[in-house]
Amino acid sequence: LQQLLRKSNLTQANDIALQDSPLDFLHNYCAKTAWYKHLSLLCIQSGFHRSPDKVIDRSALIFIIGLILSLIFWVSFFPLLLIALIFACFPILSLFRERKKRYAKFEEQLPEALEFLSRALLSGNGIAAGFTMLGDEFASPLGDEFKITSEQLNYGLPFPEALDQLNARVDSRDLGFFIVSLSIQRDTGGNLADILNITANTIRERIKLKGKVEVLASEAKLSAKLLTSLPFILGCILAMTNYNYVALIWTTPQGHTLIGTACVLIPLGWIWMSKIVNIKV
Repeated sequence: LQQLLRKSNLTQANDIALQDSPLDFLHNYCAKTAWYKHLSLLCIQSGFHRSPDKVIDRSALIFIIGLILSLIFWVSFFPLLLIALIFACFPILSLFRERKKRYAKFEEQLPEALEFLSRALLSGNGIAAGFTMLGDEFASPLGDEFKITSEQLNYGLPFPEALDQLNARVDSRDLGFFIVSLSIQRDTGGNLADILNITANTIRERIKLKGKVEVLASEAKLSAKLLTSLPFILGCILAMTNYNYVALIWTTPQGHTLIGTACVLIPLGWIWMSKIVNIKV
C-alpha cells in the first residue's frame, strides 16, 4: 500500500494513515461507524476487558474460516456469503450471552448488597464509603462495578454522573430502582437505610415472581430448543443412514437454495419463539 501511494502521488496520501496491517485499517474504518460505540459498550457490559478491535479480529477470522468451509462444500455464492456472515456473528452473539449471564448474577447479588449497604449506613458510614465496602466484600460482577463507582467518586466525579455511568454499565431494571430511590432521597431527604431495605425486599419479591414465570415458561422454551435443533438432528441421522439421499442438498442448486433459506428461517424462528416465551416481569 505504501509503494502504491508513492507511485501514484495522490493528493489524498497525506490524509490516509498508513497502517501496519489490513486489520488496523479495518479497525480505523469501524471506529468511524456508529455501531462501534455500541460494540464498545457491549464489551464493557459483558465484562470483556479488551478492546472492541479484538472482537472485530475474531469476527473477521471466523468470516474467512466460514468462506473456506463453504468453498470446500461447493456452495454457491449467496449461501456461501450468508453462512460466512452467520459465522462472523458468533463472537458478538457470545458477548450478548455473557452480558445476559452477568446481568442475571448482578441482579441476584443486588438485594443482599442493598441490605449490606443499609447496615453500613446505620453503623455511621457514608454512601461513598458504603460503595467502597461493597466493592471489597462482594464478588464480581457487583463488587467490580461498585468498586469502579467508588473510585470515580474518590477522583471527584459528581455523584449523579457516577450513578448514571453505573446504570450505563449495568443496564438492569432493579439497579434502576436503586438509583432512582437514591436520587429521590438526596433531593427530598429521608431515612436512606429504610429506603434501601424496602427496595431490597421489592427486588427480592420481583426475583421470586420472575422465577415462577420462568418455571411456567420452561416447557415452551424446551419446545423452542427442540424445534430449532430438529433439522440438524434429522440431517445427521439421514446422513448416517442414507448419505447419497442427503448429499443432494449440497451438490445441487436446489439444495443450495434450501441451505440458504434454512440459514435465514431457522434463526428467525428461534428469535420469534424466544420473544414469545420471554415474559418480562
